[in-house]
Amino acid sequence: MNLKNCGLPQTYLLSIFLGVSVLSIESLERRAVVISNLKMYVPWSQKVSAIDTGIEVYIYHSDKKHVTDPRFVPNDGLEAMKYISFILENFNNLPEHTLFLHGHEKSYHSIKCYACWNGKDIKSSRKDCQISATDIVLNWNWSEPCFRPVPGKITKLSCNKLSRNNLKHLSVVSGIYSSLTRKEKMGMCSMRGTGNAQFGVSKSCILRNSRQTYENIYHYLKKRKVHSKKYLKNEKTVELENFWMFLFSRQGNRHEHKCLPNMNMSTDISGFKYSGNS
Repeated sequence: MNLKNCGLPQTYLLSIFLGVSVLSIESLERRAVVISNLKMYVPWSQKVSAIDTGIEVYIYHSDKKHVTDPRFVPNDGLEAMKYISFILENFNNLPEHTLFLHGHEKSYHSIKCYACWNGKDIKSSRKDCQISATDIVLNWNWSEPCFRPVPGKITKLSCNKLSRNNLKHLSVVSGIYSSLTRKEKMGMCSMRGTGNAQFGVSKSCILRNSRQTYENIYHYLKKRKVHSKKYLKNEKTVELENFWMFLFSRQGNRHEHKCLPNMNMSTDISGFKYSGNS
């Protein structure tokens, strides 16, 4: 039986085949959304919980009105510090797949397909193809085997002197450089892929790195104080955005992952075929 072309969800068909409930199958694999936000409260996260109660939602914030909250994180490393905090706190009990997102419900850099960039890195070029955070969650491919970014600009990553795109520098800082193969060390200097601060990653690809790796990154961010004006000017705050892909997958993704799951470009680049939930 071809489960993909039956018109029914694969999980439902599998449940019929095995004679068990859909709920029992889906509950075997935990799914989580980790939200990075300045404020403690993120209104759209309640929509996700109401529509799909099987998705765990974690909000890490830098809200100074709630510094005693267990998920309060000083804004030293922007969203990266919050993502790392989740990984460290749940390292021995990670969900099978985790989607890391910003707290805004809509933004110019939350888009349906890579082609929305139209070769221009400006907000107006992507106005017509923005997608809400809720729709990103509800259309996500939770069976992704490793790393998948929310669509963005495909960037050339390098090993130049600037830390911003320097995968070698961050590989050394995180502690993974010594464990890389010769091919991986050579490949990282000419890699192309989507540098993005919003992405999904599987448990197995998070655990390909040791806990110490994430502790090293955490302390590096804390020491660098990414939110400082000097750092913002020099590093553009994208240092970790361009490193996540290599940290989890050890490779680029130049040709794949150009659209969100369940969303494909139509023949007219200004329109989209939508086949997911709303």
